Amino acid sequence: MRTGLALAGRLRSAATARDLATRVGRLAPREHLEPLDLPAVPTRRELDRLATSRGLAAVALVAAPGDAGARELRRSLPVAPWLRVFFLPEGAGEDSAAVVDKTVRELAGWAAGAARRPPLGPEHLRARLRLGDAAVSRRELWASLSGLEHAVVPAVDPRQCVGSSRCGLCVGSCPARAIGLRGDRAVVDPRRCTGCGGCVTACPVDAIRFPGATKDELDAGLATMLSGGTSPPASPIVAFTCARWSGLLPPPYLECPLPCVGSLSPWMILRALSLGAVGVLVATGDSPCREAHLPRAVDHQVEAAREILEVLGAEPERVAVLDAPGAEALAAFSARTGRLAARRWPRGPGGPRPLTLGTLVAQMAGASNGAAAERRDLQAVPFASVEVVTARCSLCGLCALCPTGAIMQRQADEPTELRFHYRACTGCGVCQRLCPEKAIRLTRLLAPARLREAPRTLARAELTRCERCGAPIAPAPMLAAVRRRVAARHGSVQILDGIGRLCPGCRLFPEPVGPGAGHRPREGGHDASSRVPSAVDA
Repeated sequence: MRTGLALAGRLRSAATARDLATRVGRLAPREHLEPLDLPAVPTRRELDRLATSRGLAAVALVAAPGDAGARELRRSLPVAPWLRVFFLPEGAGEDSAAVVDKTVRELAGWAAGAARRPPLGPEHLRARLRLGDAAVSRRELWASLSGLEHAVVPAVDPRQCVGSSRCGLCVGSCPARAIGLRGDRAVVDPRRCTGCGGCVTACPVDAIRFPGATKDELDAGLATMLSGGTSPPASPIVAFTCARWSGLLPPPYLECPLPCVGSLSPWMILRALSLGAVGVLVATGDSPCREAHLPRAVDHQVEAAREILEVLGAEPERVAVLDAPGAEALAAFSARTGRLAARRWPRGPGGPRPLTLGTLVAQMAGASNGAAAERRDLQAVPFASVEVVTARCSLCGLCALCPTGAIMQRQADEPTELRFHYRACTGCGVCQRLCPEKAIRLTRLLAPARLREAPRTLARAELTRCERCGAPIAPAPMLAAVRRRVAARHGSVQILDGIGRLCPGCRLFPEPVGPGAGHRPREGGHDASSRVPSAVDA
């Protein structure tokens, strides 16, 4: 992705676009920002023409906070090209070096994230009309398309979606009822979607992609902002904001914009802390989407992050939510987290990036020096432990439809086993809903030590095998459960005698099973070449 860096005319005395691009390149050497020479803050249409002529997919514009045109651009919808407006105050005095360094780091983080941003498709765009306050006639409306713009909305990746039969959690999470089903797969209707991001946090397998809020680009952006260069910033605080918020945050705040703060997740908060931030601020401010971003959902995600921090032996007050952060509130939070700088988390070890919450918390727990202890009195944390009442479990395998694969069933080996991997469980409760025997017991808890454990066995049973060919039929408890259900409804289970003795393939053949014929595989097996006797043969 080619990106451009534009500097408004009023800022040429403070720094040049080429100088900023050079400094950004030191933090993100693999990214390229092409300096652009602009006499003043351009309009969106002028910016679009410039990006098209240069072949740029994204543009960063640095302007003074007092430029009304820049503020209007920041509140516009950043579609094509991707636009991010940065404010660089002039005449900062003693703090000028810190302000410029903050802007450079935010630019580098934006460039690193933009390079990993998924491409936009029609499924990510919602057209809408943006009209002024003046009355518009029907002729003017149809004669001009200047009021037409596009908003970016989430879309489901069909390669990642596990389907409604195994999940369907996103459908019920959408307040706008914009998620439906196409066959077994979830689909977002962009005409109804408000872009609140609630479905992003509800999906347990990261199948819903919201450009600007994917884990891949956020991880790259946060790592570049916090860890890039030879001298990381002192006591940095990551501020998650809406991309269209036009506020200005002073150092040591490093702004990480999201399409909407409703897409905020505990992973984002903890990842920022694990990379070196001493605090995380969630600021909604005066963003145009503040009425649609579901404040209660944001509070729930923040509370989950605080609960995890408390279990890990860290201070939950490192994370705060401010609706409209003023100078006093920002200074107070900065001073509070500054005193906690000694408790900064070590940076994540080498190897694969921790793009799942379980892997991330396991890394952080490993650096807690044994301070992490198991906690059960938690309300928001997305971790749970599953137990099975073995007297009820029939090992039918329906719970193994778990969307994250936390519950697995091994059927090829003897005996058959039901296994549970704690690190993959999100506590969604799908297993409880599917279990016909009501044998699943789910307890919401955070046990950091279990995050590094291998899957454990929940239940096991012997397989009932075909008396003729030896092929597995079903777990013995499952056949017993079927017998109980049939007996309770019909009073007789004679119809099940053949089912419990022969596999489906052997039940197609009328030969009786004698003492000498048992346990002998039929020649040719039960593949497609096996011939089923018919009335003509008789």
